[in-house]
Amino acid sequence: FQMANGYAPPTFSVWDYAVFSVMLAGSVAIGVFHACRGAKDADDYLLGGRHMKVLPVAISLFASFMSAIGILGFSGETYGHGLEAMWQLAGAVFGITMVSLVLIPVLHPLRLTSITQYLGLRYRSNGLRRLAMLLLVVQGLLYMGLCLYAPTVALTSITPIDVNIYLIVLGIICTIYSTLGGIKAVVWVDVFQIVIMISGVGSVIGVSVWEVGGVRQAWEIAEQHNRTRNINLNVDIYERHNLLNLLLQGSVFWGSTFGVTQANFQRIASVPTKAKAMGVMGLTVIFLGTIGIFLFLSGVSVFAVYATCSPLSLGHIKSKDQILPYFVMDRMSYLPGIPGLFIAAIFSGALSSISSSLNGVVAMVWKDVLQPLPRFRRTSRETETKINKILSVVVGLMMIGLAYLCSLLEGLMQAATTVNGVTAGPILGLFLMAILMPWTNRIGAWTGLIISWVLMAWVAVGSFIHGDKPVLLPMSTEGCVGLNNSMVVSTNTSSAIMLDDVTKSWVERRIYGLSYCMLQVLGAALCIIIGVLTSLATGGENTPKVSHSLIHPIARYWLPPPNSPMTMRTRL
Repeated sequence: FQMANGYAPPTFSVWDYAVFSVMLAGSVAIGVFHACRGAKDADDYLLGGRHMKVLPVAISLFASFMSAIGILGFSGETYGHGLEAMWQLAGAVFGITMVSLVLIPVLHPLRLTSITQYLGLRYRSNGLRRLAMLLLVVQGLLYMGLCLYAPTVALTSITPIDVNIYLIVLGIICTIYSTLGGIKAVVWVDVFQIVIMISGVGSVIGVSVWEVGGVRQAWEIAEQHNRTRNINLNVDIYERHNLLNLLLQGSVFWGSTFGVTQANFQRIASVPTKAKAMGVMGLTVIFLGTIGIFLFLSGVSVFAVYATCSPLSLGHIKSKDQILPYFVMDRMSYLPGIPGLFIAAIFSGALSSISSSLNGVVAMVWKDVLQPLPRFRRTSRETETKINKILSVVVGLMMIGLAYLCSLLEGLMQAATTVNGVTAGPILGLFLMAILMPWTNRIGAWTGLIISWVLMAWVAVGSFIHGDKPVLLPMSTEGCVGLNNSMVVSTNTSSAIMLDDVTKSWVERRIYGLSYCMLQVLGAALCIIIGVLTSLATGGENTPKVSHSLIHPIARYWLPPPNSPMTMRTRL
């Protein structure tokens, strides 16, 4: 935390270091255990032999959501802006339902390793498959860098160790257990780490609610300061948060996250049957909704503690995302090991997200780039496993380097959504078009993906450079003891933003001024619209060449029957 006005936060005790070390040692031990058991081949290393159990896979999926970004970002969002963002959880129900009913019935029976293999089969284009793979790899690397940076927001301020050391140590530990054990280690470490995450955040809620006198009192205090008003019915794509934007964003964000990202597709593909894959998604909805509300309420309870003496206004913290670790060290440091448990929870969240993304990037590079090369086509099973482990180390080193760039991003939740939005929206649009619209062809797929991705990247970069920073809700310092006005740091810049808006160009106001929630929505919509129009303009797909197994059952009536004369002539 920023040293300001004579404030010096408490630091880690021996007990805290001990608890934190146990978490790290446990994660590595699980990786070593699965390494000793050995992976038979690349399929076993990357997909657990496709016989993983439903419950641990579902826990692993929602553990990725409860990342360091989720723990710090959702609580910080509530502290600074209120509960509006919680509506994206309702959108998540629609998005995950779409994955269960639209994507899994087609993708899971194909028994793919890399999700982009489907695009190569559907459009008969290895070029399109590799382009999608490249975009997903770039997205995965950037997201891993952000996840690796996130816990340093908390840890560097309460321990004397430099941020660079934390980035290296955390990156190496995650790379070690992901490399040693493959997907099995990733899933079982997630199960171990989710217990730590829930314990850490639960302890924060328990202590903060106790301090203000109970759950009802915490809610009433937050309500008095406008933190619980969470329904904004405006229809405005330029407004940061409103009900429509959040529902759309939640649907597309979680639909793309669980449906077309390699890391999550791998875990869904690791269960043996389509029915079990749909069962995984059903449990994930329940876990996601429960834990999501849990995280938002942690922001409400901590805000209630500091409602009349904001540490952000005092300059004790630099950003809203630091409020939870600040509370832990300010109000819970007298409890032996509890700060260590909370920091372990944040690191567990980071490790969970990073390890799954790392394993996913390795799977795509191996299956889409290396395995098709003549040199690697006839490698033995043992050699395949060794190559994938080497790739894991290389990707881990790249992730550590990218983590240094992430300190430039403002607001963890918004930054994560923006980084994912550039690629996830167009990729989701491409898969929906391929699965539900058999008349679309490879020209439409290429055109839709490239144009939508370029436009979304342009908007995201422009918004980062020229866009307005989110305006915080008012914060009070009237309850601070011994405070004078010179000690208060202003946190509300709405008047400056209104004045600056007059001088902005049309592009800055109407393009870069779009709500970050709309990036993925527009990316998916543009990909579908451009892809469909281009396909129709270029004659559409030769539907007899399209296998029924690559199209959703509700869309197969556009295809000729599999044994019709037209289909047989086309295959001949």
